[in-house]
Amino acid sequence: MFSNQAKYSRLQEDEGFFDKSNWRRALLKWGEYTSPFRPSKGDIGNYSSILRSFAKKREKKILLLGSTPEIREILSRLDLFPIVADFSSRMISGMLVFGPLINESKETWIRADWMDLNEFLKIDYFDVIIGDLFLRNIDFESQDKSLENISRLLKKNAHFITRIHFLNEGLVELSSAEIIKSVFEKYKHKKTEKKIVEDLIASRLFDKNTDFDSKTVNKETFSNDVESCRKGARNKIERLILNNISEKWTGKRTWTQRTRREIDRLLSKHFMVCAIKIAGDYQDSEFYPIYILKNKKK
Repeated sequence: MFSNQAKYSRLQEDEGFFDKSNWRRALLKWGEYTSPFRPSKGDIGNYSSILRSFAKKREKKILLLGSTPEIREILSRLDLFPIVADFSSRMISGMLVFGPLINESKETWIRADWMDLNEFLKIDYFDVIIGDLFLRNIDFESQDKSLENISRLLKKNAHFITRIHFLNEGLVELSSAEIIKSVFEKYKHKKTEKKIVEDLIASRLFDKNTDFDSKTVNKETFSNDVESCRKGARNKIERLILNNISEKWTGKRTWTQRTRREIDRLLSKHFMVCAIKIAGDYQDSEFYPIYILKNKKK
């Protein structure tokens, strides 16, 4: 597994770098998130069928980027033994509460920056690498390099499986008030789906507030839009939902935003698209498809 155990050991001494407040916040809030920010039942079904096919082929050297509990449960059920790589060991262990079917004895945990993995893990080693919304969490300038690193870690013709978000360009010309109103109108008789409404509005406003120069969500304009709409809320339910969005998504942390055209161009440098799976069981799932990618390394 390791090509440089000593270098990996030295990295473990840097407590401040890995245990970032943003990741601790994500852990505390994980139970409040719904699709598209967490894999839905449809996404889980797609991941399961994809990984089952690899398990049958005995492609067993698996690297999971991040601590996504839904994927870890799938790997446990398939009797696979993944390496789980995350910035924080607290994230890896903390996510166990959200994945009761995870068999941690089958996992090898490593704490690492994803951009450094090829410096201490073996090149041409892995059959499958998986990462849910991996690219969204990599800054714009580093995305091409991150995909190159994944390609290097994978064997020739091995696979990278990842759910990818791409920008819903149809939202850019709409006002935030129009976007929010359309969601409230669709779910106005479904009070039990409050969290779904919160995260659907947040997802759409992230796309609306894309900074096309930096390829990121502009969190300042996002927050201003939520606050403006909160003041104009038509009833207590709408006000409560917008309050929750503000509390859940405050902070400076942002995400990389690309159009589908840009994403496909980026992926094509290192991978061939074998298939694209769309869950279909939540709004806007077409903008959060799972890509099955084959390594193009010669």
